[in-house]
Amino acid sequence: MSIGSSVAEGDWSAPATRGELLLVKTELEDRIDQLATDLKAEIKGVRADLKIGLKDVQVSLLRIVWTAVATLEAVGILLQFF
Repeated sequence: MSIGSSVAEGDWSAPATRGELLLVKTELEDRIDQLATDLKAEIKGVRADLKIGLKDVQVSLLRIVWTAVATLEAVGILLQFF
């Protein structure tokens, strides 16, 4: 195929022109930027969910500790009577 011949739309065997390569490069950069933005937003959401989850775990652990302390105190008081 000569340089001046026309190229069919889906012809992958034809060499790409500099303009086509720059267009593909620009499209890929735009997609990468969009993916980076989406990923950052997703990470922020996960961080927020983790913070909420950790607070719930802390509250649960605190309740468990206080329940254990109260139980041990009650057992100690009962042991004093016997």
